[in-house]
Amino acid sequence: MADTVGVIAQASALIVGTTTIYTVPTSKALIFKPQFIGQANAGGSTFVMAVNGAQIFQNAVVGSSYFWSSMGILYQEAATFPTGETLVQTVAPGPTNYYASAGQTITYGVTVNALISLNMQLVGTLIDV
Repeated sequence: MADTVGVIAQASALIVGTTTIYTVPTSKALIFKPQFIGQANAGGSTFVMAVNGAQIFQNAVVGSSYFWSSMGILYQEAATFPTGETLVQTVAPGPTNYYASAGQTITYGVTVNALISLNMQLVGTLIDV
């Protein structure tokens, strides 16, 4: 089998709760960077991401704000949609590689209020082991 490179998985559930983006299959390993953009509910939301249960970030998103990953910083938030004028204003995979082995899961969670929008992607390489 060949390695897979690119968008390995994506999810867009907006509801309060935990969403599994991906579970690494048997005989595989994953090297990835999260890439996402979303918008919080007017009442605000809390957004958290975890790799095999270990939180990599948690942020309380101000009501109706946009939040996204960029090459310059894993989590950015603003009242307006990102402009693309700088590294932190451009939606892109985050700056850090994360690693997961067979059977491990990558999840995100939403608390307080459901989101208005979300596009969450795992960008990287799924490797045969």
